[in-house]
This record gives sequence, structure tokens and C-alpha cells, in this order.
Amino acid sequence: MYKTSLIALMLFFSTTLWAQQVEIISKQKISSDKKVIDLFVENNETILLTEEGEVLKVTTDGLVNRSKINGVKSFYEAKVNNTLPKNFDINRFSYLTRGNGIYYACFFDWSYSSSIIKIDALTGEETFFRYIVGTPGGLFISNGKVWYLGSNHIICYNENITNPSLYLFNIKTPLMDAKGLCIDEKGLYVTFENQTHSLIRFKVKGGQ
Repeated sequence: MYKTSLIALMLFFSTTLWAQQVEIISKQKISSDKKVIDLFVENNETILLTEEGEVLKVTTDGLVNRSKINGVKSFYEAKVNNTLPKNFDINRFSYLTRGNGIYYACFFDWSYSSSIIKIDALTGEETFFRYIVGTPGGLFISNGKVWYLGSNHIICYNENITNPSLYLFNIKTPLMDAKGLCIDEKGLYVTFENQTHSLIRFKVKGGQ
């Protein structure tokens, strides 16, 4: 009985802590059943990149159309608002994002050495930033903070702190097979939940 009560108490505090940190604002199911691997928001429209390399546009009323953006490289050029060098191998990385003239991206390795790296936008020089846990799901930068979406958590790092063991937040989420992470014009965090084919908007305690 004591053990049962202790487990119940731990679950209560865990649930309470989660509820204080993540608040789901909206869940918008879209008509496409394609698996989404990344996204960004532009001019009140959400741009989705599918596993097949197709780029889709979701309007505020949930309509899904094929975007004028064509292909993976064009998707990331639109996401970072910059032309990538001709020799830039976009297939080496995932979730490319940009902050202060520096690209950040996830490098996934099944040998447990997956990491976030920094890439000089002009020279292409790569610099280690952080080791990451789990399968990457999304990455973006806002106001000097690097936000990483893992399989069931979000970690926030200070862009200027070099100590790889330090982070600002490590928040568990209830998201299921979520891919892509960004912030919209209202300051809400946006991701795509593949299990329910839904765009999720949420708040994070202490975010931004």
C-alpha cells in the first residue's frame, strides 16, 4: 500500500509539473496523410516538408495545397531565408535553422553520437554545439535560445553558453511522433504530430 501511494504521489507531481510547463493551445487535423518531417511558419501559413520531399502549404482554415516551393533544398532556403551554397549537402543534416548568421542543424548517428552542430553560413565550417538524446524531431532558434525537439521532450539551450552539459529547460511533452518545431506570429510553438496528422500549437512556461 505504501509503495502504491508513493507511486501515485510521484505521478501527481509529475503530471502537475508537466501541466505547468506545457500548455496545448490548439490541435488542427489536416487532410493530408503524408508523413511530415519538418515545417516552418510564414505569413500566417504553415509550410510542411514531407518524407517524400514534397512541400505542402496549410492555410489558417486548414486547407492543404501544394506549395510553390519545390524540393528539400528550396524548402530549407525558404526556412532560413537565405540561399544555400551550391556545394552544401543538405542530406547530411536534418532540421536546418539559422540564427545570428550561423546555421544550426541536427546530425543523427545510430552510434549514439548524435549532435547539434553549428555551420558557418559563408565558409561551411562545422563546429560541435551539443550532444543530443533520442531521435531528433525539430530544431529552431529564437532570441538567442536553441530549441531542440526530441522523441518526448524539448530542451532549450542558450546559444552563447559553450558548456555542453548546461541547458535552460528540459521539458517532457505528450506529443506523439512530432516533427518540426518553430514559433508563429502569435508567439506560439508549432509542431506536427504525425500520429494524429495534426498541427499542434502550444505554450512553454518561461519560453522565448
